Amino acid sequence: MSPSQLNFSGIALSPLFASLLAMSAGNIWGSRKFAHVVTIIGILISLCFAFSLLPAVLAGHTLHGVIYNWIFSKNYSFDISVFIDQLSLSMILVVDIVSLMVHIYSIGYMSRDKGYQRFFSYISLFTFFMLVLIVSDNLLQLFFGWEGVGLVSYLLIGFWYDKPSAVKASFKAFVVNRVGDVGFVLGMAIIFGLTKTLNISSFTDILLYHSQASVLPIITLACLALFVGAMSKSAQFPLHIWLPDSMEGPTPISALIHAATMVTAGVFMVVRLMPIFRLSPNSLSFILIISGITAFFLGLVALVQNDIKRIIAYSTISQLGYMCVAIGLDVPSFAIFHLLSHAFFKALLFLSAGSVIVAMHHEQDIRNMGGLCRYMPITWISSLVGGISLLGFPFTSGFYSKHMILDSARIASGWAAQWAYYTTFAGVFVTACYTSRMFFTVFHGKERFPLSAKSDNYVPPSESPFSIVIPLVVLSIFSLFFGCPFLLSIMPEGVFSNLTGNLSPLSISIFKEIADQGGLISFTFHSFMSASFLLLVLGVVVGWLVSFDSYLIVFMKRLSIFSCFHTLLYRKYYLDELAEAIFAFYLKKCKLASWVDNHIIDYLVNTVARTVSILSDSWRIMQTGFIGNYALFMFCGVLVILFVPMFSLFYS
Repeated sequence: MSPSQLNFSGIALSPLFASLLAMSAGNIWGSRKFAHVVTIIGILISLCFAFSLLPAVLAGHTLHGVIYNWIFSKNYSFDISVFIDQLSLSMILVVDIVSLMVHIYSIGYMSRDKGYQRFFSYISLFTFFMLVLIVSDNLLQLFFGWEGVGLVSYLLIGFWYDKPSAVKASFKAFVVNRVGDVGFVLGMAIIFGLTKTLNISSFTDILLYHSQASVLPIITLACLALFVGAMSKSAQFPLHIWLPDSMEGPTPISALIHAATMVTAGVFMVVRLMPIFRLSPNSLSFILIISGITAFFLGLVALVQNDIKRIIAYSTISQLGYMCVAIGLDVPSFAIFHLLSHAFFKALLFLSAGSVIVAMHHEQDIRNMGGLCRYMPITWISSLVGGISLLGFPFTSGFYSKHMILDSARIASGWAAQWAYYTTFAGVFVTACYTSRMFFTVFHGKERFPLSAKSDNYVPPSESPFSIVIPLVVLSIFSLFFGCPFLLSIMPEGVFSNLTGNLSPLSISIFKEIADQGGLISFTFHSFMSASFLLLVLGVVVGWLVSFDSYLIVFMKRLSIFSCFHTLLYRKYYLDELAEAIFAFYLKKCKLASWVDNHIIDYLVNTVARTVSILSDSWRIMQTGFIGNYALFMFCGVLVILFVPMFSLFYS
């Protein structure tokens, strides 16, 4: 086995084998414990192989090898192959670490669930498909992992299949992602038509060095089609509507989908194809418009949500908007930086929310919480760390990754870049509002437990078990200290300076600005006097006032304009109703096809079936079972064969 095959087997296939064992061998062993042990071992093996590649990748080497030939013809060949560079290895490490934390966390969270083995099998399979997507060097293999992630997300969102809302949410995610897949397939078809290959490095070289002005509109169409695929996976407006409803699945699934796997697949795909997108400035402008809307206007929806998981879900959508803004600004290194830091603090927030939900006996409405800091000190600290990282508070990983994007938008030229700057800058205030509202409402103030708390059998909230607390501690450390080392590594002199290709001039300008301010530490302290930090503090104050339902908020609720604005946000801009209306319209259009299918096609098929049945019944009476009868039939057949030609000659 070659080194490439060995590393691919260790990194990607170990979670697959663990998934199969958890589903099958778990029943044989008769132990629920076997399911989580084997899947955790599978993730650890993958992580060990990934760390073994770190020295070579840091030295600038790229691992590339063919596993086997998948599709072969005279003119075209498609291989299952592995491509691991600095970008893909960074993604592999984050996916494995977050997945490992989710696996450990799920031991306590899912301990009483009847689908325990099935759950661990699914999340390990989910990790496998994401790793296949990351290490792919061609679009066809990437699309295989892309579809695999979508399939398993459908299974995980609808994991509690006896819950109607979960089934509806999984179906919604499936349909919306199929809309994006149409764009992805169209983009692949255009690229294949232009270059006759789907190998990423091959068609990139062809388009970069052999493209002409007449081909640029076609490249723009391909980029827009591919970004439509990314819009559905990475929940960009208006294809984001599936992501909040995905909260119907178990909380560990929310952390896995929203943090480091499915929703980041679209961002990763576009960053991997960034050289192609650079050929189309119009597509980058389109990305800036869409991502600016996503970052600000969908973040506003989180202000009026009361479900703790949905607040974090809309936060995810908003932060994905920031990542896509970085792509539109042509600073993909900053997009990946925010993706990786977001993976840690968003996983931390979701798992902290799950800890609260378990302690509150699966209550998710923040209006029925309050004062939990006295009962759950570790969860309180982890939520605080995740919250300040999401806010972009100085010295946290979220601060560095978010401010790189804000500064890039500030100094970029063009109307689309200015639109992105104003929306992301206003998004700082919005993020601070809903994050602080959620934190203060859940952990501070008076206890607002439900009426069931007054019963004699009620168990008061308490800190979560060890298997839940350990991932919270680990993710808190990454959320706090991941940012500074990674930022130093992507600077021009850093080991990851070519993380997504050569750094763009805009990235170099940001690093020069940091150097002019006296370095990274001076830049951090300088941020305390920046307008974005003042906006952050104002947002925290407003969120604190809202959490305590102050007289100011009561007065504002009585204003008609505020009431209309609240209704608009609460109904999520009526996008769900619009999507359902469009879907219902096309269902009505399909009624004609359904009538043709039922009354014409089915009639013809049934008529043929009845005719065959009648004929077979008629011929069946000839099957008597007597040899003499069969001999007579054969003799008559011979006579027909002999005499028919004679009669034809006679009459001719």
